Amino acid sequence: METVTPAPARPARRLRLTPFDRLVWLVLAALWLATILLIVRGDQVGVQVTAVSPADGAAAVSSQAQIRATCDQPIDMASALRAVTVDPPTGGTAQWEGETLVFYPSEPLLPDTQYTVTIPAGLRSQQGQAVRRAFQWQFRTGHPRVLYLAEDSQGYYQIMLADPTTPTQAPAALTSEPYGVWDYAPSPDGAAIAYAAIRDDGG
Repeated sequence: METVTPAPARPARRLRLTPFDRLVWLVLAALWLATILLIVRGDQVGVQVTAVSPADGAAAVSSQAQIRATCDQPIDMASALRAVTVDPPTGGTAQWEGETLVFYPSEPLLPDTQYTVTIPAGLRSQQGQAVRRAFQWQFRTGHPRVLYLAEDSQGYYQIMLADPTTPTQAPAALTSEPYGVWDYAPSPDGAAIAYAAIRDDGG
């Protein structure tokens, strides 16, 4: 009877990693860790308010100004019923435009008054994160001023700005068009003025 000698077992091949392979695995591990930390950190921080208007501490704000607050993520409308409070109490409507809350006062803001705006805690994003702590900022309104047209030294009309609370102060000339201003109109919030100026050809 013939005896068969089994072939010697081959040693298991060890996986060899090149320096490039090690670098790839290190990068993937770092990205995975960063993703986990970002998720955990995001849950801890919650929704953040990134921009407001009027700016915090702003002065001489128009009484026609809208109040805006922009968050860093879209807000869940179901949690946005009580999205903002204004002190002194001010009537108006609030609506969301993307990540931005816009409050439209139903009447002009009071002149020379400091307002405090609060975004309450509990407001939730569409991702389920919440405003952890109430966010608050302040601004102060100015007082009404008067725009009108008056002739300059050359007999051309320019836009003038006067402060009725300081009648001894000379009005300020806002334009110096060489052939004058034909017409003008302030923006609804009083922050800008559009005007038409006459050209040298009369157009």
